[in-house]
Formats: sequence, C-alpha cells, structure tokens
Amino acid sequence: MKTTREHIKNILIDHGVQPSSYRIRILECLSEPNKHPTADEIYQHLLEDFPNCI
Repeated sequence: MKTTREHIKNILIDHGVQPSSYRIRILECLSEPNKHPTADEIYQHLLEDFPNCI
C-alpha cells in the first residue's frame, strides 16, 4: 500500500514535527515497499524534485 502525502503529513503533525516538502519527500522515499534507499539515493530524489534547494 502506497502512503499518501496527506497521510505522511498527518504522521509528522501527530509527532509534533512541522511538515515540509523536504520531510514529506524523504518519508515518501522511505515508505516505498520492498525498498530501503541509501542516504545518497534519498539525496538524489531530493535533487530531482528540488534542484535549487541543495
């Protein structure tokens, strides 16, 4: 089951964490089934989505 952005946002809020586009995207990467991305893979996904941020 794929985790939706809204569900991830609610999880962050429930844990007292301010949801941001970066945090939501990182959790989307981590919640992909049957995959455990490395820090570098997550970083590469962030660069694709937010090319001017890093």
